[in-house]
Amino acid sequence: MDRSFSIEGRGTIITGTVHAGSLAVGETIRILPSNRNVKPLTARVRGMHAFNRKAERCEAGERVAL
Repeated sequence: MDRSFSIEGRGTIITGTVHAGSLAVGETIRILPSNRNVKPLTARVRGMHAFNRKAERCEAGERVAL
């Protein structure tokens, strides 16, 4: 994850590069904090953009916004 921010009416947006595997809209992700004593957060991917276009799936190496 490079950064995160909120957009009113849309929720939290996170951006970054997919380092391994793939991810699809509807899947659940774990957001791991830097402090390992804190329980990780989970979130469902409600939408995705890759290369400035709406996407349903992303693969390793792609830059995405979720």
